[in-house]
Amino acid sequence: MNLKKQNNKIEISEYRKPTHTDTTIHKNSCHPIQHKHSAFKSMIDRLCKLPLNKNNFNIQLAIIKQIAFSNDLFLKSGVYKLTYNKCNSIYIGQTGRTFKDRINEH
Repeated sequence: MNLKKQNNKIEISEYRKPTHTDTTIHKNSCHPIQHKHSAFKSMIDRLCKLPLNKNNFNIQLAIIKQIAFSNDLFLKSGVYKLTYNKCNSIYIGQTGRTFKDRINEH
């Protein structure tokens, strides 16, 4: 985690080592599906709990999507964000189903 003081505020961002790879348990492995999704659940939970500004939030969300895509899990599971303009609210969710099916439920 990076902490940077800017304009009398502390800005938080997530640090990844230069040796970081997008490798998690690939969808074709023989591991149980719960193991494959646990890495993403952990990343999503951390994303939702850290007090990130909008820019850093979007950067981390893009990284999570890239990791899911690299491990061939993007089309069947992942993180999504819905913005409700009427009340200025944001909902962040995760699903093991296709995005299309999950979004249509909202």
